[in-house]
Amino acid sequence: MNQIESIRFMKALRKIKDAGISVWAIYTHAFYHTQGFENIIGRNNFWGVIKPHRWPGLVTVKAIKEYDASDAKVVSTTEFADWETIDEALAFYLKRIEKDYDSSWKCKSCAYCFLFGLEYWDKDSIYERRLIDAYEFIRHDPEIGNDFEHYV
Repeated sequence: MNQIESIRFMKALRKIKDAGISVWAIYTHAFYHTQGFENIIGRNNFWGVIKPHRWPGLVTVKAIKEYDASDAKVVSTTEFADWETIDEALAFYLKRIEKDYDSSWKCKSCAYCFLFGLEYWDKDSIYERRLIDAYEFIRHDPEIGNDFEHYV
């Protein structure tokens, strides 16, 4: 785990902590997609957000490995959205959750409900189960827990 990036992300969560949103869920989602904050896309893309159509912001191009219909591994380049600051990234992320993930947004204060509502964020058929497993790991990791209490 990249503790410096993890703490940088935690500090940004302070600003939304009182908005009634589970900061643990948002942290877990970012932790999962960045493999412990080791693989952040560009500057501040913590969730693998692909560049939306007519995106006016920063773009990071990255080669990704996927499987095609015949289960063969293929490499393609993808344009990902990026942001100057974590605050901008979080604002976009929360707007996207509110707009496209109604079940997550309706119970945004509960980490479990929030994460289960993200089932279509990824193509993985057990995606939400993987997020819950990551959440359980994070919540019981003493180092992350201590940092979370201190920085968020």
